[in-house]
Amino acid sequence: MRILGSLNIVCFLTGICYTVLAATRPWVHRVKPPSDIYWLIFALFLGVNLVLISMLAYFGVRLLKGDETAILHTSAVFSAEIMSFILSTSLFWYHFPKYVPEFDTCADIFAPQILTGYPVIGIVATLVLAMRIRWKAPAER
Repeated sequence: MRILGSLNIVCFLTGICYTVLAATRPWVHRVKPPSDIYWLIFALFLGVNLVLISMLAYFGVRLLKGDETAILHTSAVFSAEIMSFILSTSLFWYHFPKYVPEFDTCADIFAPQILTGYPVIGIVATLVLAMRIRWKAPAER
């Protein structure tokens, strides 16, 4: 549980650094400048992603403290991250392909959490931890 909590905090710090790096790099657009709706959707997904990685850090601290209730919350955050990636990839790569910047923080396959598969690994780890705690609880009674 503590390992997962530590990894959540590392993922948060890496995600923040990556977002700052992505926001400061020059953007190269394929055809023409993005429309207002693109920027609105991009800002929405960027905000959602920042909230999700912040929640990972929060639940990471709770996991480090030994709070078993944080396991399922962490699993929900991992699920939300996967759904956010699928939805943002669908929007930015299929519906706005001419506006996708060279370095996009929302639907970027080079984002650290995507390259490592951390949300998928995290879901598996949280489910294993939840089952282990559930099996351990009746034995202690």
